[in-house]
Amino acid sequence: MANSISMIPTLPFDTFSIVRCADQNYAEIETEFVERQKFHLPDTWQVIKDVKDNYCLQFNNEYGNPLILNKGWEEFKKYFTLPKNVEIVLDYYGSGVFAIKTIKELTLKSQLPAFHSKSQIPNKTTCYEVTLMPMNYNGPKLKPLPMDFASFLQKFDYITLCGRNGMTMPIGVYRKNDLHRIRLGPNWDNFSMSQQFKAGDEIRFKFEVKDDGSICNRCHVFKVYVDIATEASEFLPST
Repeated sequence: MANSISMIPTLPFDTFSIVRCADQNYAEIETEFVERQKFHLPDTWQVIKDVKDNYCLQFNNEYGNPLILNKGWEEFKKYFTLPKNVEIVLDYYGSGVFAIKTIKELTLKSQLPAFHSKSQIPNKTTCYEVTLMPMNYNGPKLKPLPMDFASFLQKFDYITLCGRNGMTMPIGVYRKNDLHRIRLGPNWDNFSMSQQFKAGDEIRFKFEVKDDGSICNRCHVFKVYVDIATEASEFLPST
């Protein structure tokens, strides 16, 4: 908790949302908000509690994969009685000062906004899946790739991989003029190890489609649920 904020402008400069799910230890921040405010956001965000106090939340200061870290979240969650799966709309007043506009409990996967790593909204996200094999799960370059994924990657020179543990890693798209030889690397092995991937895992690569139709080169990468029922369920995990 920080000292009170004596004055804020009548109208906010910007409005955006953050989302945190029950199985995450951070909140994900709306991508286009951090692009609009690029390099003008402090590490510490002061969220107004009341006229006397405010809560401090920690921004990871990574514009490629913007997150609210765990520090201070539990106290913040308790005070505002936040549900386990939650979308919070925030008004931004500049100088690191924020105020909660709305709090919404999320119960369905379809309610996740496009910027969230697990969102799969038609025309707003695009996903590809790769089954890791003994010869490629821990090699420096990920190959071979499914033809539809390889074709999609031809538009990029590199993509930024974002793991479930918050790790980010730029990785090159090699031999992109040959669909049969496209691969991601080097350093795929380091990223794979950091996410504890293993042979046999089915990995999803999820991209966000921006409002102007362009595709963000940020890519959330995570293991598809082994439990088929959990993967197929329309509901968000509660733990």
